[in-house]
Amino acid sequence: MAVQEFKRVPTASPPFTVGSLRKAIPAHCWERSLLTSSKYLVCDLAMAAGLYYFSTLIPSAPAGPVSRQIPSAATLALLLPQCRFDIAPVVAALQYALWPAYWWLQGVVCTGLWVIAHECGHQARPLECSSCLHAIGNACSAR
Repeated sequence: MAVQEFKRVPTASPPFTVGSLRKAIPAHCWERSLLTSSKYLVCDLAMAAGLYYFSTLIPSAPAGPVSRQIPSAATLALLLPQCRFDIAPVVAALQYALWPAYWWLQGVVCTGLWVIAHECGHQARPLECSSCLHAIGNACSAR
């Protein structure tokens, strides 16, 4: 069977230019602000720290058969003495659901931190001191 070479079909130029795109974006979007960019950095760090703190509240998922010895199930049993069903399986299912949710959310937040670090490498933050940008970028990328 012969392999055919793929040939790209030429296309026409788009009906706009880079200059017209830049003109369509409001001028205030092009202004760099140290206060705004620092706010984003602090918010991302606070979200990462908050998610980490809440992850410490998720007890470890049980390794063996689900039993009433799960600490959070015992705590819930004390809070709900009239409960007529075994809540340990519910707690175990919640634990198994919360860990992937935490991993995904923390990944999203840490991707934001990586973007900030990446932009520091391009010197896109409004600081004149390149060594300050490198320090912020290296701290955010956690190398």
